[in-house]
Amino acid sequence: MAVESGKEHLAVEIFEFLQFQSITSNMRSMATPLLTLAHMDTNVRFYHQSDERAFFEWLSRISCVASYAGDGQRGLVVKLKRRPGEDDLRQLLALCHRYRVNMRQLAKFETDKNRSWLRNPDAFWYRGVFGKSQDRSARRPA
Repeated sequence: MAVESGKEHLAVEIFEFLQFQSITSNMRSMATPLLTLAHMDTNVRFYHQSDERAFFEWLSRISCVASYAGDGQRGLVVKLKRRPGEDDLRQLLALCHRYRVNMRQLAKFETDKNRSWLRNPDAFWYRGVFGKSQDRSARRPA
């Protein structure tokens, strides 16, 4: 009986450990998408080897970029060290605009702190990040 009780206790401990591993793994995978940009090469057209080199050199100089690599169906995947600060985000916006990379995924970096400039409907990135421009008449006071 004592052996059976020990086995049951071990089974419970293993089950709890596996649940904990699953929960922490899910938490990591939920956090990862915020710091990952996928398909950063979709629609990119390089007109010369130097143009391609300039793209990757610029990308690697953005301080929040940790790494980048091709990843099959997800295309060029860029992993960030942290949320981009203002200069990082402005560089990502400019890089994506220059090379015609879809900017919609950059909307996830909107915060209370950057909303005033990021949501500027007159900025070159607004439509690329947020879609349709705001109706200008809706912004004017009556």
